[in-house]
Amino acid sequence: MTEEEPEVESVHYVGFWARSLAFVFDNIIGFVITIPLMAYISIDLDKLTDVNYVEELRFKLYMALLVTALVIIGCWKYLAATPGKLLLKSYIVNASDLTEASNVQLVVRAIAYIPSFFIFGLGFLWIAIDRRKQDWHDKIARTVVVYQKPRSTND
Repeated sequence: MTEEEPEVESVHYVGFWARSLAFVFDNIIGFVITIPLMAYISIDLDKLTDVNYVEELRFKLYMALLVTALVIIGCWKYLAATPGKLLLKSYIVNASDLTEASNVQLVVRAIAYIPSFFIFGLGFLWIAIDRRKQDWHDKIARTVVVYQKPRSTND
């Protein structure tokens, strides 16, 4: 047993297909919520040559991305999961002891989505071959997704 692995023998890690289903469910919810935002950000193709318009549009898109990231991190913090993970009764926990992931871990996990996704999605596909079903952003943040609620860090 390595230093990072919990001593709990009956850990059930959430695999590729279950996490893919949770991802699809989360994205459906995300689209329903962001459709009204997209009306606010609507793009006028005739104004794309106007530098001020493009800067305003860029700002609105960055703000939408920031709000989305904060909502996701908030779900991770207060629910230990996204709605899709909750549907499957799975939770994001600290990989070393299965307790609640720290705020730093959750922010690092969110940022680590970038290489997981943009390197041909290999970070997500990694779940299928990893022994603990971790994708790259889990490995980087030292988290795992399991079928059990996290233990409180106060225990």
